[in-house]
Amino acid sequence: MSNNTNEGLFQIRDLLSEAATFLTDAGIESPRLEAQILLAHQLQTDRTALLVREDEPVSPEEAEAFRALVRSRGAGEPLQYLTGGQEFMGRTFRCRPGVLVPRDDTGVLVEAVLEKFGDHSGWRDVADIGTGTGIIGITLKLERPALNIWCTDVSARALELARDNARQLGADVLVVESDLLNGFVQMGDRLDVVVSNPPYIRRSDMDGLPADVRREPALALDGGADGLVYVRRLAAGARDVLRPGGMLAVEIGWDQGEEVAEIFAQTGYNGIEVRSDWGGRDRVVLGMWGSSNDGEKNQGIE
Repeated sequence: MSNNTNEGLFQIRDLLSEAATFLTDAGIESPRLEAQILLAHQLQTDRTALLVREDEPVSPEEAEAFRALVRSRGAGEPLQYLTGGQEFMGRTFRCRPGVLVPRDDTGVLVEAVLEKFGDHSGWRDVADIGTGTGIIGITLKLERPALNIWCTDVSARALELARDNARQLGADVLVVESDLLNGFVQMGDRLDVVVSNPPYIRRSDMDGLPADVRREPALALDGGADGLVYVRRLAAGARDVLRPGGMLAVEIGWDQGEEVAEIFAQTGYNGIEVRSDWGGRDRVVLGMWGSSNDGEKNQGIE
């Protein structure tokens, strides 16, 4: 893209066209849309207002700042890091480099957990493990204010951002450092729900991820040789902290449903369900721990 900032004023329409062409050449999947998002961010407006103003001029300084954003996007920087935010289930969460970018697919996990609350009105204590930006725990708290929510992570950057998002959105959650469930072991069986979007990418697949995904923290993506190292740790660890009749719910890769359900069954969970995303691919596995009546720990897959 041009670096010349001495060409006078630029029309919004021309800047968008120039940026869309650049992003197309860079292999960006939705170049026109992303150009609009970046320019709206630069001009501190929204896309609808931007499109109404297509004939309006933009100063050389703003045009060059926008072009710098576009160049960074074309080089693989995640769009959400450039704009500083991502919408999730109707709320905008702040995003920063070093923390996993929220995905719409995680909404399947949140919706599945919310659905289960309809059958378990006594559930109160929930831990969101590996919270990242905080989208799971914060959304659950805002949808079910009576819940007690712990949001945990090992990343200092993630913890800072989750606290920031909780303050911004008015969610009274407790954000604490913990390596998976280690911080809860001393509490005993006092959680009703453990929910997590753990790293689940197979290590051999990491180098083949899109350029922007590779800019996200490997710690939040790399699930070990088969992608299921953290799922196994969660399944084993949740046994020590869930009350009888509690639930473990995890997000998974599109082809991991059968394997994760088997891990849950072998670890002693019952009532196991594999939920699909909106594209019909495996996305979530749920499992119940013991019995709410007598604590019996049976196995079974629904």
